[in-house]
Amino acid sequence: MGRLGCLFMVLFLAAVTLAYAAEVRPGDQVRFIERDQHIPAHPAPGDTRVSLRLVSGSQATVLAINAAIGWIEVQGEPVHGTENTGWITPRYLASGPGTGEPTSDPLAWCPPKGSPAPHPVLRAAF
Repeated sequence: MGRLGCLFMVLFLAAVTLAYAAEVRPGDQVRFIERDQHIPAHPAPGDTRVSLRLVSGSQATVLAINAAIGWIEVQGEPVHGTENTGWITPRYLASGPGTGEPTSDPLAWCPPKGSPAPHPVLRAAF
């Protein structure tokens, strides 16, 4: 992949991450996705160390949003211990604030299963 393609991919992923984070605000109640290893929470935005794990599928309160990288500080139910505040990436959110609806539709470009609509053709201009 050429440099232009790599740059495009990085910009696209950054825009998607910021769009997810823009959907929630401090004080909102959100629900985490279901996963076996629970939700990794970090001590600071962008920090790769996992300081605790929050219960997957549980609800949490949004405390802050780091707009620069899209990470979200939440307070939720810890798997072990008493610390319950950490930073997560938006991909761990299963539903938006108070709606129960997904925070985004990652396959919005794809027609529903069984739809007679043709699938779009995706081509990279490299």
